[in-house]
Amino acid sequence: MTAIRLLGETKDTVTLSRTDWTTLLDELEDAADLAAVRSRKAHEAAAGVDQARRDYLTGEEAGRLLDWERPVKVWREKRGLFGPKDQKFPLLPLIFLL
Repeated sequence: MTAIRLLGETKDTVTLSRTDWTTLLDELEDAADLAAVRSRKAHEAAAGVDQARRDYLTGEEAGRLLDWERPVKVWREKRGLFGPKDQKFPLLPLIFLL
């Protein structure tokens, strides 16, 4: 961690330079990213990689969501649940849309 120099401090405030503030935010983001990776790796170790990654989006699925396709539709297709006429789960779409 980079040394952050305080420019001023009161009972209610702390003053930093803009450069130190930006550096602090960058380091906080890095720490959050590292924590997320560690959490994901721990989940994969506990559940098994294949099971844990079952819900990950492919690049194509992520692209569909970025193109504003309905998330429920993308999820249904990922799981093989194709909509109201699906005889296997006829009420599933209604449950998700209520």
